[in-house]
Amino acid sequence: GEKLKTRLLGLHRRGQDAPCTPMRMAAVADLIDTLGYSPPDLYTFIPLVERDAIPSYGVERDSIPPYAIARYPVTNAQYARFLMPENFANKDLWVGFPKYAEPEKKYEKIGDWGEDGWDWLKSEKDRLENGVLYPTLWRDARFGIGRPNAPVVRVTWYEANAYCKWLLANWDELEEGQQGLAKPAEIRLPTEKEWVLAAGGEANDRFAFGELQNAEEEITCHANTAESRIQRTTPVWMYPNGASPLEVMDMSGNVFEWQANYYDKDHNSTAWRGGCWSNVPDVARVSSRLRFNPSSRNYLLGFRVVLAPHP
Repeated sequence: GEKLKTRLLGLHRRGQDAPCTPMRMAAVADLIDTLGYSPPDLYTFIPLVERDAIPSYGVERDSIPPYAIARYPVTNAQYARFLMPENFANKDLWVGFPKYAEPEKKYEKIGDWGEDGWDWLKSEKDRLENGVLYPTLWRDARFGIGRPNAPVVRVTWYEANAYCKWLLANWDELEEGQQGLAKPAEIRLPTEKEWVLAAGGEANDRFAFGELQNAEEEITCHANTAESRIQRTTPVWMYPNGASPLEVMDMSGNVFEWQANYYDKDHNSTAWRGGCWSNVPDVARVSSRLRFNPSSRNYLLGFRVVLAPHP
């Protein structure tokens, strides 16, 4: 098994060069996952502390406190650690989610969500299985836990926030907290401004990994979008050519990501960023924005976390 895994990883590396064969590479990546592979940097955070050293690509950095962002979106395997009955009975994990204003209000913090998350969880009590609220595609062959390094999908904004609070509460015992990083004051979803900076900015309508002359033809080497015809999520490590300038992965394609802030002044939805496996490349540009009600689920949508402020 180890020899086969090594050979498959070599095949995957060679397959990153043009011409790309995304469906073959996705099959290889899934097989590597089945053999128990996880990227060694799966739990890594990228610090955005020394802002003068960060290429801004048009992003105003001065108004962003230092923070660190997860290199990858949260995977099924990472989310599985959260799926314990005690975490759905612990009210502390489901209240007080930070509330951030829309872009026009410069994402200012405007309080918290009170008991909205807890009230939502109580409304889902009929869906609990032995005290656990599983993502609705958790056992699906294309999207669920059978594909451990694919991003978790069909979790609501409330569930994503509860995961963040659980991660902070258990920091010292979890892999994320065992890398020499000081325990942060807060773990949460990124605001759009933080996410865009980590993606390298919106200048020239770029993708997180840069600009393309012919996106429809070239993007299959960089990201999982509709052009790849894979028709499912892919392991978060599959596209090394898709890294942002700060080496943050999967910020264009694969899954959209929940953001911390309101989408607009109506305050009835929260924002998404990032593009996904079933949309055309234009939707995977850093500048692309979508929105959803916080209680909604979608198989195009996952999330990643930030440590804020980063010590």
